[in-house]
Amino acid sequence: MKLKYILLTILFPAMTILFASCFDDLNTTPLDPKLYTADKAYSTPESYMQGLAKLYAALGLSGQSGPASAEIADVDAGTSPFLRTFWYMQEFTTDEVTFTQSDPGCPELSYNTYSTLNNPIISGLYYRLLFTITMCNDYLKQTTDERLNDRGVDDALRANIQYYRSETRFLRALMYYHAMDMFGNTPFITENDPIGTYLPPQRSRAELYSFIESELLELSDDPHMTEPRQNEYGRADKAAVWMLLSRLYLNAEVYIQTPKYDECMKYARNVISAGYDLCPNYAELFMADNGENTDARKEMIFTINFDGRWTQSYATQFLVAGSRGPNDPNFTQTSGISKSFKGSRATLTFVRHFYPGIDDFLGTMDDFLGTMDEVVDDGNGSLGKYVNTLDNRAIFFTPTCHLPMSKNAGSSTFIYGWPSYKWTNLTREGIPPSYTDENGNVISLTEYPSLDYPLMRLAEAYLNYAEAAVRKSGGTCTDALALEKLNELRHRAKIQAEDLSSFTLDYIFGERSRELYWEAFRRTDLIRFGKYSGNDYTWEFKNGTFPGSAVPKYRELFPIPASDIGANPNLTQNPGYDNAVSNQ
Repeated sequence: MKLKYILLTILFPAMTILFASCFDDLNTTPLDPKLYTADKAYSTPESYMQGLAKLYAALGLSGQSGPASAEIADVDAGTSPFLRTFWYMQEFTTDEVTFTQSDPGCPELSYNTYSTLNNPIISGLYYRLLFTITMCNDYLKQTTDERLNDRGVDDALRANIQYYRSETRFLRALMYYHAMDMFGNTPFITENDPIGTYLPPQRSRAELYSFIESELLELSDDPHMTEPRQNEYGRADKAAVWMLLSRLYLNAEVYIQTPKYDECMKYARNVISAGYDLCPNYAELFMADNGENTDARKEMIFTINFDGRWTQSYATQFLVAGSRGPNDPNFTQTSGISKSFKGSRATLTFVRHFYPGIDDFLGTMDDFLGTMDEVVDDGNGSLGKYVNTLDNRAIFFTPTCHLPMSKNAGSSTFIYGWPSYKWTNLTREGIPPSYTDENGNVISLTEYPSLDYPLMRLAEAYLNYAEAAVRKSGGTCTDALALEKLNELRHRAKIQAEDLSSFTLDYIFGERSRELYWEAFRRTDLIRFGKYSGNDYTWEFKNGTFPGSAVPKYRELFPIPASDIGANPNLTQNPGYDNAVSNQ
């Protein structure tokens, strides 16, 4: 494992630009199967854009040559993309989704029993983050004025490269943000550090916070960071910088024990004022043509782009196929995907955010088995009379699905819990994406989805602003902008109740789940709301028990993989995990 870490720092200059790509379809056909020296790799004007494309591709792809290729050693290629491991760790550990399969590492996440042993999901994200940071550092090394002078780069290309460098700094800050959020205290290395056998020092969470903040504040004023909505779709701009600053400041009390609500509101307001707009139809944000749909694109701030023909990944395949199972015999027609993984299901705890009266309906029954549409529409005393609001964001498949989720082991238990069909490989027209081959045949793309992943969208800015406002108020909040934006979300959801005239922190806790569910926010949200650890708030199989029990507070950080602790004497393990090995 020490060799793995060293290889990241030694070999990257030879790996930088093996992706040829444009940003609209991220065509990732390698330029050449051979490895290059850095100077040869950057020998053409196009190579600098190709090197930048490689950095963006690292967010969604597993390797250089298709979904089964891997850049991270000792981690299954299918689960090695940043997006997939990130999603697993942010969602499986929470009240929103439990994974029924026993894939390596997944039960420990679902049961909150992960330890210092090398969980392949935790290790996969850890090394993916470090790998991407290392690639960003090398790109910055290769694009200094000195290097560009040595290669005779002309003024026109040099001007473009300044924009590429700013985007690279943003991507590095994004990776460090997730490393800080997930692991707390991590190795730290920049373009100014040596390569080779150099073992980076460990930086505290507070030190990482300071670095991320300073980088983002500089980029916010950087003339080479593109103005909002002026860059190519899928590339970062100043709105993405502001959005990440808003996230950073919203969680500042967790990271540095200092509230930063005014700062959070400032940068959320910047995003809100930057010309974006809500997509009128919530479901269209998560469809296969969300990158081509102008209504969906106007809400997108920063996306990870996929194409079922050119940019194939198990990351988005899992998002769609993971929630499909044999209880839906028509899943291919209803999802546009040819596979079902029988895995991801919503807990009763999560369902309550949409249907707060469901417990009254369940009563003393062991479980509820039925079709939600039927019971909601039934006016004869069933669930309908207990539902306070109807919300079109509640995209569940309910026939033959049991509540509560009282069983959670093996594919046969997929009928426990409600799968969500939020993510789909269908277009607005209700068909899978397709293309016409050289013989005129129409080929449907049903193996790998074409949906783009919204890593940042406008609704988050609304919710960040509102949460910071109510936390700042210390009670019931009547901030005018927050109310306006929260009511816009309610109108889109077709909620029939009266508009809000005030709101509380509890409302924001539920609304973030309703609006952002299964988008990899929930673990961070639960920690910020004080609901991840302890016993005040539980969900099915929290801490590995049913109906759930307390998780110790140290699990609010993931362990640094033992392999890296052994390889780098500068690193120390996060508190609590020295005695946690036996728990896995």
